[in-house]
Amino acid sequence: MTHLGLINCQSACNKSDLIIDHIRDYSIDILALTETWFRAEQDRNTASITPEGYKLVHIPRKGRRGGGVGLVYKSSLTASVVKQCSHPPPSSFESMEVDIHNHDNKHFRIIVLYRPPHSSLTTFMDEFASLLDRYALFTGQLIILGDFNIHWNNDATTSTPSANDRRFGNLLTQFNMQQLVTTGTHTSGHTIDFVITRQFDTLVQSVDTSDFVSDHCAVHCRLDLRKPRYVRHKITYRKITAIDPTKFKDDIATSPLITCPADTPDTLVDQYNSVLCKLLDSHAPPKTCKIVDKPKIPWYNNDIAEAKRKRRQLERRWRKSKLQIHREMFQSQRDLVKSKYRYYQTNYYSEKIQGCDGDQRALFQVINHLLHKKTSPILPSFSSPYEMATHFSDFFDSKISKIRNDLAEMDPGINPAQADLEFCQSPLLSLAPASDTEVMKIVKSAPTKTCPLDPIPTSLVKDHINVLLHPLTLIINKSLATGHFPTCFKTALITPVIKKKSLDSNDLKNYRPISNLPFMSKVVERVVAARLNAHLIQHNLRDNLQSAYTKFHSVETALVKVHNDIMLAVDNKRVVLLVLLDLSAAFDTVDHKILLHRLQYHFGVQGSALSWFRSYLQDRSQAVNISGELSDRSSWFSPTVSEGNGSTSSTETRSEVVVIQ
Repeated sequence: MTHLGLINCQSACNKSDLIIDHIRDYSIDILALTETWFRAEQDRNTASITPEGYKLVHIPRKGRRGGGVGLVYKSSLTASVVKQCSHPPPSSFESMEVDIHNHDNKHFRIIVLYRPPHSSLTTFMDEFASLLDRYALFTGQLIILGDFNIHWNNDATTSTPSANDRRFGNLLTQFNMQQLVTTGTHTSGHTIDFVITRQFDTLVQSVDTSDFVSDHCAVHCRLDLRKPRYVRHKITYRKITAIDPTKFKDDIATSPLITCPADTPDTLVDQYNSVLCKLLDSHAPPKTCKIVDKPKIPWYNNDIAEAKRKRRQLERRWRKSKLQIHREMFQSQRDLVKSKYRYYQTNYYSEKIQGCDGDQRALFQVINHLLHKKTSPILPSFSSPYEMATHFSDFFDSKISKIRNDLAEMDPGINPAQADLEFCQSPLLSLAPASDTEVMKIVKSAPTKTCPLDPIPTSLVKDHINVLLHPLTLIINKSLATGHFPTCFKTALITPVIKKKSLDSNDLKNYRPISNLPFMSKVVERVVAARLNAHLIQHNLRDNLQSAYTKFHSVETALVKVHNDIMLAVDNKRVVLLVLLDLSAAFDTVDHKILLHRLQYHFGVQGSALSWFRSYLQDRSQAVNISGELSDRSSWFSPTVSEGNGSTSSTETRSEVVVIQ
């Protein structure tokens, strides 16, 4: 059976742990919430009450704090908020109408309602009657539930119902509706949280109450629907931690990569990839399993569970005896459970933060988890991952092509080869080979990120750097000596990332392409960058006003310089005009011929060093990666790189910016 719950939160974000705990303990599939106190539709606090495998729809109160209604439901269900057609909207209550569809293609409508206690009961009766009248001809199953703040006449009620309370009961009878909650839902003993259905509907099988989450009980309903499944994901993984480091190291040492290395950069990289792939498959073969998204509380332990059991026992004793002493015992235990939640949650995150030990990346991961910033990707709607990847690939390619074509049309006559250039008299003819010490330092200091194109995870490379150091250094030095960048390192996998979560996810222009390159390609790049930077510094070829990509020259120093220039001009009673230029896809539209020309004539890169940069820029490709599905590979940059210095397109200003940086 499907389990439907109702909770009056009185600030959902302050009771997020209790709400998630309640969903888990009672296996709730759909949870209606009143008094959420969310302030906006995009309130970041909504993530705090949405456990793994669930989604949330909500409507906040407009204009002032408090109120608000919402619905948390399993991701395997489909929920769509129905646009309310009453004009003007009701003034005496807040409501949200949601259509729910399950995997059996059965559906029903839920109306979550909250009536503030200060609102006029007379006005509420009239507006609620209009709501019921609107559903008089509704043919589907209907459930209305929420906090009505009206004392319902049942066995738990100790006071005589007022005229308005009796009028509400008559109103339900008039529209052939029934109220199903028969026990007190408030600490006062009154029933003020209702579950209302048609008298002939059989969707709701039973209704009962459970723990107090605020000063209201949680209400539970069992629906005559098959229980919705949790969302399942099929994943492929390797047990990297189960690898025997000694045996893995011995297998590398006796492999052809060490005993019989290849001669050329390309064949050596192919050998490196094939040998390590086979060893990884041997020591940690890929396995496939299905995982289920379920609500989790990482700091939940037996101490909390035992305190909750005692709280439930005291609650049942108080409900049975109605004695004040038993109520006070229950309230004391309820406060104890809350304090235990706070205590263990605080300790959990304190230990996590202390365990980061200066690792900023790990620290931000803990902070993001603490702030409920979920990292699940936001992607547009497509029929298949391959179709989505293809659409993204076409979009990114066409965007760059259009920019380049527009630039060529603006000024097609620029030819930097004919410009009066000042030749550099201190050429960089070759790239010095790397030492084992330098390569080890670069590998150990690099972020532990792994690309799907890597033969083994980067963590394994770092763990076994002693035995892998020689082949890694050999790959780098063969590349530098021959002036050839290995072909396998020229492919990037692109992951589309939305620029801002509030943007339309179906509009591809709202995504930026994030490229992921093989780990070894980035190591080679850092080696070459160190040599180029040393050459520029030694011969004073850098621009003095460059900021970024230079030690002690960051964006902050650029802002200080600009601010200082402005203040000096103002002090001298001069007019200040600041021009800010934002270049669209500036790095992606650099013309390679212009870039190579300036490397050669402005910075003196010649011989095998220039050949290496030319090889680095040639024949690059990219493929968009969506859930493991790749698009067809496409050219990374539109211009081709040739040996000569022929005419080029009009991107001189753009390439100037990139080269100087």
